Amino acid sequence: MFVHGSPGCRLQALRFRSGLEQHNLRLIAPDRPGCGCTFPSHEDTAAVSDIEALLDFLGIEAIPVLAVSGGVATALAAASALPDRITSLVLVSGLGLLTTKENIREATAGQRLLMSLARRRPAAVRLALLPAVLAVRFVRTPSGSGPEAERLAALVSEMKATFQQGTPGPALDLIRASHAERVDLSSIRQPVVAWHGSDDRQAPLTAMSALIGQLPRGELHVLAGEDHFLFERHAAEILSGIEKR
Repeated sequence: MFVHGSPGCRLQALRFRSGLEQHNLRLIAPDRPGCGCTFPSHEDTAAVSDIEALLDFLGIEAIPVLAVSGGVATALAAASALPDRITSLVLVSGLGLLTTKENIREATAGQRLLMSLARRRPAAVRLALLPAVLAVRFVRTPSGSGPEAERLAALVSEMKATFQQGTPGPALDLIRASHAERVDLSSIRQPVVAWHGSDDRQAPLTAMSALIGQLPRGELHVLAGEDHFLFERHAAEILSGIEKR
């Protein structure tokens, strides 16, 4: 099961395509409430309920979860609420515990502002996301070849899909993504492996280190010199530890 970032949508799963092909794996990649094609929900448990309902619909008893960036809070909540159905977690460039200034000091100024708004001025998050919405609506998907062109094209496509219904849904999702501490971390008994870049300025390493330190079976892999998008270069390595079912 793939849990996308925030703001983000199901299309982020395509960033792992090369690793999936190498390990013969498939990802189930739903949108969270309010992102992409789904309706917003004011219920904090809506995303976890959707995961459970999707597993029921597909006839899947239990499954590992791969979460990126702002999808960590949802993945943790699912592991806590569905201990018999979520077998393990792999967290990539994850947004950790943002409970102290020290945990976010490594982030860029823009990221620190967005995180602070999400935690202290949630009503302002919609306005903060508006420039991104306007940008993706009026920009054309880049053409061309090469890694950078492909990366930019993928990002534009992801953001267009994320904000296709405007800012209300993604804003609510981002607010929830910034509150991983609301999950009872001590209740998560499944193995949790986190992959993080030492130079990540969007999801600070200090915040993820603090989160992993509170998990009974947490393990953190730090890749020196890597940034937030390390999964584009290390997809096969990250996916190698996910059990097949």
